[in-house]
Amino acid sequence: MARPPLSHSLITALATPVETTLADLLAENGWQDRGILEATEDLRVGMEAWNLQIEPPLGVGGMDTPRVVRLPAVDDPKERTEREIEAREGPTLEFKETLVLDVRRHERTGEPVHQCGSDDVLLGTLKTIAAFLNTDGGTLLIGVTDDGERRYLEREFPLTCPGGRLNFDQWELYLRRKIERLFVDGRSITPSVIVQRVDYDDGVIARITVGKRRALSFISVDGKDQLFVRAGNQTLSIRYAEVERYFTLEKLYGA
Repeated sequence: MARPPLSHSLITALATPVETTLADLLAENGWQDRGILEATEDLRVGMEAWNLQIEPPLGVGGMDTPRVVRLPAVDDPKERTEREIEAREGPTLEFKETLVLDVRRHERTGEPVHQCGSDDVLLGTLKTIAAFLNTDGGTLLIGVTDDGERRYLEREFPLTCPGGRLNFDQWELYLRRKIERLFVDGRSITPSVIVQRVDYDDGVIARITVGKRRALSFISVDGKDQLFVRAGNQTLSIRYAEVERYFTLEKLYGA
């Protein structure tokens, strides 16, 4: 049996998380004049046919409640990750060697890993996530150098995993807590950030898929809320005077 056609937002969600509303999904399908229950049920059936998930679920919240539509995490993202490493960095793909470990300091001074955590290194990752959220989404590989060499995450587990529980789940929990704490309204952002574990014989790296959000995503840096966007393969800070040049009215005002 053929699967039903998808609207623009749902097609996009097959590649990267999409933030939308039930009202917009129904309008995209031309169903805004139909009965809400009937239209919502048809939407649910179509999304299930394509294995798409929505959070919060369709039965929760109202027509204008922000929702994130996405595919569930693939069981084995290794093949996709290998293709991304081969493709190298670009507007929607970036590599980070670590999440919080200052590798240069560790190697230069010989200080133990647990003394070489860096807020600046962490902020570099969060800025990239913010820029993807504010622009067109993207993928971030952590545990990979700028040159595409795998360095793996286990060496920084002492910095990210409390209580001696040195594992990837604790590393991911550390990242998500930092997102919730350092982003403005960070809890609303986490559904747009998918974290996947990628296993190799020598270690593990993280594949982070970030979806474009409808609203602007700010990071609190030194007590100030800051905006970041992608321009080519760079992450740029945007001054308030430049905001209208970079963002649509819908993004600025939720129109």
